[in-house]
Amino acid sequence: MRHMKLAWLAGLAAVCFFAAGVVAAEMPGMVTIDTPEGEKPRTTWIKGSDFDHDLHAMVADCQTCHHMAPSSDPADIVSCRECHYDTQSNDPSSYYAAWHAPAEASCVGCHRQMGLDYSCKGACHDSPRG
Repeated sequence: MRHMKLAWLAGLAAVCFFAAGVVAAEMPGMVTIDTPEGEKPRTTWIKGSDFDHDLHAMVADCQTCHHMAPSSDPADIVSCRECHYDTQSNDPSSYYAAWHAPAEASCVGCHRQMGLDYSCKGACHDSPRG
């Protein structure tokens, strides 16, 4: 009986470990947000931003940023570039606006709402391009 319980617990642990690995594999830890390859940057003096996805996932629901997703199920989440692909306009759905618009779903909008730093160099961008 004891061996059966241990085998059952070991099997349950293996399933949990596998499931956690699948979810972790689907959600990136760090994301570099920069001008897509082959596109002209909007400016030459700002570097891209290293976005700590793990940290933000701990403080906000997936749908806070992935605002068009029907749920927070990883299968329903797509990367920002899937929807925000226009790199040259100031349209509210553009690549640039996804992070800089005053809307709650953008980095600047959320940081402003929470009373956090939302300045270019302070909050997101380390330093000007070299």
